[in-house]
Amino acid sequence: MTHFRVATWNLDHAYNCSRPKQLQIDQLLEYKPEIMVLTETCEQVDLTQHGYNVVYPKSRNGYGKYWSSIWYNENAFFIKEIETANSEVAVCAQFDTALGKLNIYGTIIAYRDFMVKQGAKPWTEHYKSIQWHGVDWLRVSQLEPNVPLLVAGDFNQTRDQSNRYSTSEGINLLSEALAQSHLVCLTEENFGKSGKLKVDLKKGKPRANIDHICVSKGVFSVVQVGAWDHFNGDGIYTSDHNAVFVDFDYKSR
Repeated sequence: MTHFRVATWNLDHAYNCSRPKQLQIDQLLEYKPEIMVLTETCEQVDLTQHGYNVVYPKSRNGYGKYWSSIWYNENAFFIKEIETANSEVAVCAQFDTALGKLNIYGTIIAYRDFMVKQGAKPWTEHYKSIQWHGVDWLRVSQLEPNVPLLVAGDFNQTRDQSNRYSTSEGINLLSEALAQSHLVCLTEENFGKSGKLKVDLKKGKPRANIDHICVSKGVFSVVQVGAWDHFNGDGIYTSDHNAVFVDFDYKSR
């Protein structure tokens, strides 16, 4: 092993009629992360036969599935689960890895129109979600200050200055929440412009990335930051989100 790979991908309410689970699994196995945070997933997207184990949140969501999950292979040894502020939305666990001990926090930050049908204004629940996440990240980071924290999942926010799915208030709130826990976001580049995401032929442009990986600042060296598309080589949609991954130099800590 020359690097340690962490990935995150939203599977778009996995195992529905338009998202073939085997094609999702095929893409995940192609990139072979040591640890992956999968969001909007379910038990039918099963990687156990491919050498992975999983930590799910305590509660299922309203669809009977899981908002988040943490999958890990033989290069990450599970130590313990860590309680989160919302056991339906977020999951956290500690692992022993080639990078040393590492707390992994997987989650979804509320999307723009969450609760709008119930009278909320667009983005207001997104802002609230960032605030409670920030408090929770700080709490987890202070439990064992010597153990780095990695936060990954669907943040429902572009952070590449494209403004395709974000507001300045939301970007600032999230930046402040990350900073107070000494976290840095590693996935803020425009993956379409850098050529890491292909043009979606049905829409005429690459997807805007809203899924992110953040890690304790100044702890690890990054080998590369990458992404894969929300469709496979045959152009079949496998999700409505692209995935992102980070390769860490396992000798860097």
